[in-house]
Amino acid sequence: MTTGEGLPPAGWYADPHGARVWRYWDGTQWTDHVAPQTSEKPPAAALDDERKWAMWARWAFAAYVLLVAATGILGALYFDDVYGGSLFDPKSTARPDNFGGAPLAVGYQVCAFASLAVIGVLAVWTYRAAQTARTLGLTIRREPGLSAAAWFIPIVNLWWPPQTIRSFVPDRNQLRVVIEWWICWIVTSFALAASLLAAGASSLGTATPFVAVAVLGAAAFAILGFHVVRIVLAVHQEMVVAQQRAGA
Repeated sequence: MTTGEGLPPAGWYADPHGARVWRYWDGTQWTDHVAPQTSEKPPAAALDDERKWAMWARWAFAAYVLLVAATGILGALYFDDVYGGSLFDPKSTARPDNFGGAPLAVGYQVCAFASLAVIGVLAVWTYRAAQTARTLGLTIRREPGLSAAAWFIPIVNLWWPPQTIRSFVPDRNQLRVVIEWWICWIVTSFALAASLLAAGASSLGTATPFVAVAVLGAAAFAILGFHVVRIVLAVHQEMVVAQQRAGA
């Protein structure tokens, strides 16, 4: 879109002289205000991409609660059906006739793969947020690609994702929300794993408290996740507006 005089609208654009910076165009002329060109997109465009994925991240949080509940229930039933409370008994073996096309097995696997898809959405949101932060000149803990991949890397996925997000949150009270959010993620992950082990090694009754903890943890993770997405988006929005005002 251009102005009535055929000139581009005010905003950040690649430097017309070829420098590796974004330069602000006030609608009539180039100004002296520049921003580091650390990506192919200016900050405002990167923020638009982040905003789109922030919406998907919110849906992902809501879906995650339902998937944790379904995975916990179906998984506990499945492990109890297969191992019958003898998971750690060296003299016992799993009952192969219960594997394969059993409804419990199919349901559990579908929920597990759907959970991975949800994590994938959160990983992309992290990637977009990290890209926005980098275009704004913020120092982030890891590169955007590695920040997204950290959600899937065993062991390090217990602390790498929040380390990246902490780079976007300078306020101490906001940082506390991020920490509480991630504690809920860890509690949910371990409770869900414990429910499967309890069902296979003991009984469904033993697994039930772990499933309940996992669902409650997932709900808290989702609620706090909504706040984390909003906080990160607000921080980036404020910085983009400040740069635009400085360039105007």
